[in-house]
Amino acid sequence: MNKTDITLGMRVKVSARGKGTVVDLMPTTKFFVKVEYDLGQGKFSGMEMNADVDTIKPLPPPKPTRIEKYHAQVNAVRQSPFAYYVAGWLLTHDSNYNASAPEGEQTDSALEELAAVGMDVLTDGSDVTVTHGRNLAQGRSYSVTTEDFGDYVSGSLAAATSVLTPYRGLGTPIRGIQAKQFVLDFLGGDLNFKLDKTQDVARILSRVPAAFRSAFEQGMRGEKIEKENATAASIG
Repeated sequence: MNKTDITLGMRVKVSARGKGTVVDLMPTTKFFVKVEYDLGQGKFSGMEMNADVDTIKPLPPPKPTRIEKYHAQVNAVRQSPFAYYVAGWLLTHDSNYNASAPEGEQTDSALEELAAVGMDVLTDGSDVTVTHGRNLAQGRSYSVTTEDFGDYVSGSLAAATSVLTPYRGLGTPIRGIQAKQFVLDFLGGDLNFKLDKTQDVARILSRVPAAFRSAFEQGMRGEKIEKENATAASIG
């Protein structure tokens, strides 16, 4: 490995010594850097030592944790014009929202999550009801069903976010999304939707970023977007 390819903080594996972190590039020493070895690396545990760059290999980046992966999925939704298109569509089309959880602690956790994003109270001031699913393994679930917004938007949204797979009701003109990242975090947390047929349109519009306002309003107008005219529609 060339020294020019090594940076401070890089995670590396040093031949015959183990894994560690580069803590000094030692600019006056051409072929060496200083590595602090991880705890538990045998006789070099926790030690800082010079290492010949020829004996160093970079370690692959650590796999994201479950929570890091979840936040990355939420951010993907927030950056997709198709997510804002669907949000706008939901405002002007017949839509039904649902929060479901097994009875007991899961229901309590669902109510806490809804409260955290302001979705625990309906627009008339009454409390949200969490329905009870029969599948205990499923855990908490947040979903919305609406009039079908088409295969192109559905596929584009799924591709952009890697988490949403909008489904179409069998034999019905209904499209549904069951994803906490979209319903709870994006619709509820970002845009202030309620689990209700009645929404505060002005408040929601005020929370739509300017960059996605066009896509959002396009969804509100109910303009169907198909693959062949997606460019003309200029979503986002």
